[in-house]
Amino acid sequence: MATEDVGGTAAGSDEALVEAFLTAFVAGDTEGMGDLVTDDCVLHRPRWPLDTEGRDAIVEVTRGNEGSFADVLVTVEQSVRSGDRVAAYATASGRNVGPMRVEDREIAPTGRRFEVPQFGIYRVADGRIAEAWVLADALGIVEQLDNLPKGPGAMARIALRQLRWRLGGRERLD
Repeated sequence: MATEDVGGTAAGSDEALVEAFLTAFVAGDTEGMGDLVTDDCVLHRPRWPLDTEGRDAIVEVTRGNEGSFADVLVTVEQSVRSGDRVAAYATASGRNVGPMRVEDREIAPTGRRFEVPQFGIYRVADGRIAEAWVLADALGIVEQLDNLPKGPGAMARIALRQLRWRLGGRERLD
């Protein structure tokens, strides 16, 4: 299978699509996200227990970032295309101006800036994202925003949740 190195400029339409997708997600742009994904799009995120399936569900997940970040900038640093897939290394940055929603918790804004790397593979169909495997430095964001949970109890709950998730597969851990 041939690959094509398309550089870091996002000059190709698929690379521009990936950049727009990531920007909409981080910025919480639900309207933009709805225009960027197919009806049956699947979003795979390895640090979260469930895949998100379908345009409506992905838009709803994106809503979780709505109002959380300002000055969002996503830059595709390097990308490679192979068939209908684009692999992209990107950097996302922004400033935390509103509460962040993580599942049923709300984390107060800090006003701090973040800049984190992320990597993904995106399947493109008819000019939209049809499937995405995204790995972002979520811990890096939390550290830079100074939003790490406080106290040993909070850290123990996070460690237990991760252990249960890894031992029990990708089912929801409610």
